Amino acid sequence: MRIRLPANSRLLPWLTELRNQWIALREFEHTPLVEIQGWSGVPGGQPLFESIFNFQDPSWDTALRAQGGKWAKREFGICSQSNYPLVVDAYGGNSVLIKILYHRTRFDDESITRMLGHVKTILETRARIFRRTNASNNFSRSKPGGHRTPSRLRMKNSSSRIAS
Repeated sequence: MRIRLPANSRLLPWLTELRNQWIALREFEHTPLVEIQGWSGVPGGQPLFESIFNFQDPSWDTALRAQGGKWAKREFGICSQSNYPLVVDAYGGNSVLIKILYHRTRFDDESITRMLGHVKTILETRARIFRRTNASNNFSRSKPGGHRTPSRLRMKNSSSRIAS
């Protein structure tokens, strides 16, 4: 799914529209990529994707711990591998973890560190604006149906590099 962010868009309406577009595409999720490439106008022989974004909320470890019992006290680690030059894995919940995996033949460590810094600045700024503009609406992290904002943001690129 190609994503566009209009210059003056508000975060929540944009995210709602983005989710609606994604839901509308679900009926086509098993369509072969070769058909999608034909419809897209991307010439044959060129990759349809060069990057991928994966968001999991709640994170896998949170979802598994929520089952209780033996799962409650387990520690989990997620190991990602991809053939895409750039992968962003984001995990939500009370804190947000964003990991960037990348091919070292295409990106250097400093560029990825800068990219994580930009993402962190954008998300922290949006979260502050959201909290400030919605404080009077009584949104709460714990209210059902309320908009939850993460209390912590963690960024990671160490040990997430893909060597070629």
